[in-house]
Amino acid sequence: MNETIVTLNGWVGSEVEVHDAGGQALATFRVASTSRRRKGDEWVDGTTTWFKVKAWRRLAGHVKESLRVGDPVIITGRLEADVWVREDGTSSTQLVVTATSAGHDLARGTSLYTKPGRSESQPSGSDPWDPAVAPTAGESAEVAPDEETAEAA
Repeated sequence: MNETIVTLNGWVGSEVEVHDAGGQALATFRVASTSRRRKGDEWVDGTTTWFKVKAWRRLAGHVKESLRVGDPVIITGRLEADVWVREDGTSSTQLVVTATSAGHDLARGTSLYTKPGRSESQPSGSDPWDPAVAPTAGESAEVAPDEETAEAA
């Protein structure tokens, strides 16, 4: 399967919201990324691009606990374009990144890492919050992960 994997840096632009999606935690939030270019003796801001970010399972909880509006972040994940037609007939596109990792951009500040403890009732390798088994393009949260992802877990 061909996938477009991206790494973007930007700023958290909305509160992180966590929802239950078919028994799996799903966090969503927006990230704004603005390019900067040197023009003569000064820096000039380019166009701001907005991304919707989805984070599944354990990553969803970590993102909710860690990220706040305005935080500088680095996100890595699968890029997709969500295209739809509005009621007036015009087409709209939203860039969506299904994150496999997310964190603070340490080039812009410091952060304190806290490793969560493993639940006693949770056997190793069966973590339902594991972002490595997030649904791929075209799959819903109810669909089992593909064989390649399941073998990696």
